[in-house]
Amino acid sequence: MNKTIKNIALWIAGISAITSMNIHAQNVNAEVIKSLKPGSSYERLNAEYQLPAGIKGFTFAEFYSDGNSYFSKTALTKQVVENVGVMGQMVNGSGFDDHAGLGVSIVVPTPDKTFAKVYVVPKYFTSNGTPVDNKCVAGYYAEAELPLDMKISSFGEVNLNGTNGVEWMYGEVNLEKKLTDNISISYNPALQNKAEGSITPILEHRFTFKYVFQ
Repeated sequence: MNKTIKNIALWIAGISAITSMNIHAQNVNAEVIKSLKPGSSYERLNAEYQLPAGIKGFTFAEFYSDGNSYFSKTALTKQVVENVGVMGQMVNGSGFDDHAGLGVSIVVPTPDKTFAKVYVVPKYFTSNGTPVDNKCVAGYYAEAELPLDMKISSFGEVNLNGTNGVEWMYGEVNLEKKLTDNISISYNPALQNKAEGSITPILEHRFTFKYVFQ
């Protein structure tokens, strides 16, 4: 089957699952990410949703250009007191064992039209209960609304317990311009891992087209 058709089918299946279950979908969108690095472009489906008991969810799934590889992550957060919550993180994909962890998420007080949070997930376990070695993740997300229907955001994660010490894992910066209610374009560089044991990311220039499902 053509890989583009497969990816579209997966998008539709994911959107159908979110909208058919007891889930209040808040933002479901699809992105086509074009990298200037050969062979590094891909498609991504993102979904923000509200579950019962005040649990906030975010899931993304990436489908890579070889037509066979994918990566997906889900974060579920439940506020406990003030700006502090419990966060569960589930990681699925090709080439590694699926695993999940539990940690703490903290919303950082910021000015109007901005948002920021940090989180730590100290331990992960595979689906059969085996601990994942050398993985303790700390991450951040921040965004700010800009004039002219623009927004800037960034996220990133570091491994505090890497084999060779603290190590940058992955992140992104996104400078987005809204064109219509459904369509936006952005300069969306990836902050890639530079080398094993390095805390300094390397920039990969990319551009993104996003369609928001209403």
